[in-house]
This record gives sequence, structure tokens and C-alpha cells, in this order.
Amino acid sequence: MESLSPRLLALLSLVPEGIDGFADIGSDHALLARRILEEGKAGKGFAVENKEGPFLRTKEALRGLEGACPLLGDGLSPLPEPVDLLILAGMGGGLIRRILLREEEKAGSCSYLLLDPHGEEGMAFEACASLGFSPLREEIVLERGHFYRLTLLGKGEWEPKREDALLGPLLRKERPPLWEEYVLRKEGEVEAILRKEGIPSERKEELLGELRIYKEALGR
Repeated sequence: MESLSPRLLALLSLVPEGIDGFADIGSDHALLARRILEEGKAGKGFAVENKEGPFLRTKEALRGLEGACPLLGDGLSPLPEPVDLLILAGMGGGLIRRILLREEEKAGSCSYLLLDPHGEEGMAFEACASLGFSPLREEIVLERGHFYRLTLLGKGEWEPKREDALLGPLLRKERPPLWEEYVLRKEGEVEAILRKEGIPSERKEELLGELRIYKEALGR
């Protein structure tokens, strides 16, 4: 059994118990999809890729695995049936938003969404909330010097705040060990940008607002 990276292991740990089927959109060599099926966390899994090369690699990785269904297509459009869990990991929040809202009926029919947005988290969260999903569990992972925030959402009302996008809707309340290190890094990144010259005034105000949120979260 091939070992998973810390990020993929954390995603695996967030897969809910008792689901029948899932779809991993942009499955990235199908490592996560394969492990979900191998461990019996679901009986059927769709691994979707939108380009021929990655699709062929996904198809080969899932060859002979019962319940595995590699699909070639864009976003949720190739899914032939409803799934309990939709996984959108390793892509920008803006792309997650577009995928979800382009196929609102399919996305809204799921019981759970598992997200790993790489930037633009607020856009992803707003789309989830508009479809009637709210956070259930959240993890933060440090892998090769990069922080990843992973969120499992289920059915429920939610109005995302700016703090949710910057700090994590549950992480900012639970404050696990890595969270403070993550916030310190984000604070440092914003301060470094603000030291540069020629920042447009609107962007500067936005950055100063982010900085205030990070400092308040750290009790400063």
C-alpha cells in the first residue's frame, strides 16, 4: 500500500463514516481515492480528471480496484449519479467556487463537502454556504514548509465571516497547536507586503484589515 503525504492522510481522516459513494474532483494520481476504497470507507468512488494525460494515470492507478470509477470530464459534469461526499482538494478557492456553482444541483445533493483550498478560501466558503453547507470538522497540516487548511462541511446554515476565510471557521475557535504558527506566518507575510512601495490604496486597506485580524487572533 503506497504511503500518503501528511496532507492526504489528514484528508483521509476527515472522510465521514458510513458513506456509500464519493467523487474526487481533480484526483491527482488517485492516491486519496484509492486509499478510501482500500480501507472500505466507501463502496464506490469516482475520480475525475479533465485532461487526457492525468486521466490515463488515474485510470491506471485504479485498475482492478473494486468500486473505482475513473472519469474524464470537467468538474461535476461527468458524474453519472449522486454521491454522498464531494472532494475538492489541491485547487484555488475561486476554482472550487466555479465548480460548485456551475453544477449547483449535483453539488447540493451531496451530504458532505471536503475542501482543501489553496488560497481564496473565502470564495470557496461563500459558495458552500450558498448551497446550504456549514463546517463540521477542520484540520491544519504542515507539509514541506507549507500550511494546508482542510475543512469538512455538512448540511446546515452558515454565514461565513472574513475571519473564517483568514483563520479557519473552526480552527480559530479550537486553536490547535499548529494554528498559532500558521497565523504568525500569515501575519509576517502581510507585513512584508506592506513594507513594499507603490501598493494601491485599496489593496493597502485590505491588507491592513487582514493584519488587524491576525494580531487580534494572537491577542495583540
